Amino acid sequence: MTPPRRASQTALLVSAYRARAHEAFPALCRDAWAAGLAGPDGIAFSHEFDAFQPAMVEWLAVRTAWFDAFANAAIDRGVRQVVV
Repeated sequence: MTPPRRASQTALLVSAYRARAHEAFPALCRDAWAAGLAGPDGIAFSHEFDAFQPAMVEWLAVRTAWFDAFANAAIDRGVRQVVV
């Protein structure tokens, strides 16, 4: 049996930033699952990464809102499947 694999550092980092954006801007960015995927290590990693990208929480909130609006508009037009 193959042991379970961990999420990549990039996945943890993006999940952590999405979780932080969800907390900071709940009307703009909703992702109830992000914190669970990131875990405490991912959240801590994102705080360390703030030194390199200080506006990442805001950027991820806007990016998430844009993609959500795009997907929701497509669904409203009758699209039944979204592939990421």
